[in-house]
Amino acid sequence: MTLFESPMLVMAIGFTTAALLGGLWLQTGKRVLLVLLVGMLALTVTGVILERSVETDREQIDSTLRRIARDIERNDRPAVLAHIHSQAADIRQAAAMETSTYVFEQVKIKSNLQIEVHAGTDPKTATATFNVVVIGTGGQLGKQSSRAPRYMTLEFEQEGGAWRVRSYTHQDASVGFKKRK
Repeated sequence: MTLFESPMLVMAIGFTTAALLGGLWLQTGKRVLLVLLVGMLALTVTGVILERSVETDREQIDSTLRRIARDIERNDRPAVLAHIHSQAADIRQAAAMETSTYVFEQVKIKSNLQIEVHAGTDPKTATATFNVVVIGTGGQLGKQSSRAPRYMTLEFEQEGGAWRVRSYTHQDASVGFKKRK
């Protein structure tokens, strides 16, 4: 995790330092401490604004995953297929087959989502692993609405500034529980 992925580090350091400076200023009354306190608060606010304005690769991939989940829930097959890399024809074909076999009602990405961006690759690549629960009908799910928990591994590659799925696999959901330990 980097400084630009969460405001918590900036806020923890900034507000802790500001509290210390405020306490010292209250005890001593020295004007320099008040100036430092105001400066630290301004720096903290600036740091949080900066963190919010920068979207890291990891945050972009997370956002892409959530868009894919929404597109699957809406059964928007063209939108789902648009997330697949242009040179992954076999993956596009497999995804087209899977999305046409089922009617999806809900897709929930679980909290064990891990995204690893591979440094030094050109174009940039990344791997996302997570448990997901899909609720829907059709195919192996049957005619009644059923839950299908799975463990997903998606390989991403940056294409035209966007993160696209290069490959994906899904396994029994227990694989994700084993990896948490």
